[in-house]
Amino acid sequence: MPAILNRKQLDVMQCQMPGCDHKNHSTVHFFHARCHPKADCEVSYDNSTGLIKIDCGECGQNICLVEVAGA
Repeated sequence: MPAILNRKQLDVMQCQMPGCDHKNHSTVHFFHARCHPKADCEVSYDNSTGLIKIDCGECGQNICLVEVAGA
């Protein structure tokens, strides 16, 4: 199972996109798969675990899990 990201981790996370000059960042996070960086993402929520699952839209590989507040 991949690591589960929480609010504290997301708050300090920085851009890890190769070739990015880091000059035009906002406070919005964009998740991209390492396997297919230009592919769409598939996002689902599991009500039983309170986790948001973000997967590569091309091959289905998991990008990350995000813990939802209050879950």
